[in-house]
Amino acid sequence: LDDKATPVSIQEVLERFRGRARLSITLKGGSALYPDIEERIVGLLEVYDVVDGALVQSFDHAALARLRGFSRELSLGALLARAPLDVARDVPPVANAVCPSVEILGAEERETIRRSGRQCHVWTVNEPAQMDRLVDWSVDGIITDRPELLRAQLRARRTG
Repeated sequence: LDDKATPVSIQEVLERFRGRARLSITLKGGSALYPDIEERIVGLLEVYDVVDGALVQSFDHAALARLRGFSRELSLGALLARAPLDVARDVPPVANAVCPSVEILGAEERETIRRSGRQCHVWTVNEPAQMDRLVDWSVDGIITDRPELLRAQLRARRTG
């Protein structure tokens, strides 16, 4: 959403987009900041029957562990922003995905993530050259503020 958009609740997003899009939910903080947030998120995803189409990501790795306690099926992503990226040290065992900042992800780090058996969802990718590189590397997800640009690039690759 842009700054002029009216805020919407997660329920409104789930109602509008369930079955139409994969969901990426960023948990800004766990129960220490938002009491019982992990249980509430899992409950909402279950009520809307979108657990298998959602990725919940957070810098708060304790929150990821609490989420895992509520759902074995939910995909969890460890957000990372500091270099050097060390998957063994920086990614908790409960995480299915590594979610590095585009600034810290290089080809070597992408290969390490691939070898770990985890998905790779990269944020925040707004430059066309970065998008092309990440598509070439077959990352699992690209988080962008410019979805129309990414869609256009993906369409051009399919038709070109």
